[in-house]
Amino acid sequence: MNYRHSFHAGNSADVVKHSLLIALVRALQLKEGALTLIDTHAGCGLYDLAGEDAQRTGEATQGVLRAFADQNPLLHDYRAAVRAVNAGAEPQLYPGSPKILAQLLRPQDFLILNEKHPEDAYALRGAMRGTPAAVHERDAYELWLAMLPTRTRAAWWWSTRLTSRRTNAPASPPPLPLRIASGRTA
Repeated sequence: MNYRHSFHAGNSADVVKHSLLIALVRALQLKEGALTLIDTHAGCGLYDLAGEDAQRTGEATQGVLRAFADQNPLLHDYRAAVRAVNAGAEPQLYPGSPKILAQLLRPQDFLILNEKHPEDAYALRGAMRGTPAAVHERDAYELWLAMLPTRTRAAWWWSTRLTSRRTNAPASPPPLPLRIASGRTA
């Protein structure tokens, strides 16, 4: 599959996803311990809403632009994250998850980003310049194997395919013995 987020940046799914992302990271940060935030499918990191790709679909109209028109207080932190990358009142640029996560980092936190698509990885490096993020260009599964377990006690995995994951969590109980139909234990 060849998915390019630039066609869909700022759509209604982004509004929900990024609003929840902000709330989840802030909840994890209630504890002082360091977090490692990992985005396995980071994309470009920053998107031009006036660009050809975004204009072709126009999805930002029902997403981020609608969220700015509706001053619902539940979206305050989301709007602040979008405003942080824009100069004017109406958004021209849209921060992807990497830029939003970078805004949320505390000094003790780490941000690891990955994008396999070469053009997007190049754009991601440019978008993340000046932030403490580590940017990788590799297969997401390879990154996962290379980066886990993390150096911090808690890691939060952000991906379009995986949900959250905490490392060093209590071990799961041992599996129950397998009972064979005859009643013997294997």
